[in-house]
Amino acid sequence: MDGRQLVVTEYDPRWAGQFDELRRRIAPRLGGLARLRDHLRRNPDDVRRYSELKTALARRFHAHDEARLRYAEAKSTLVEQLIAAASRPA
Repeated sequence: MDGRQLVVTEYDPRWAGQFDELRRRIAPRLGGLARLRDHLRRNPDDVRRYSELKTALARRFHAHDEARLRYAEAKSTLVEQLIAAASRPA
């Protein structure tokens, strides 16, 4: 490993709090993407909708630059709806 060492340590229960703090610091910079991620983790029906759309779009648009843009545009309406749902109070 080019001079570096991999050190494995026992689990430290403080890690959960440290990761929560890191997530709180990073989330504002991610904007709606962090809210979308968290929303999808809690809502399996929306995961299914999102997955089905992404699969259909992947079949429709191929992996060259212009198609990627059309792919992103085509899924933007659902993404915006899911981010809005994630932003509403529970």
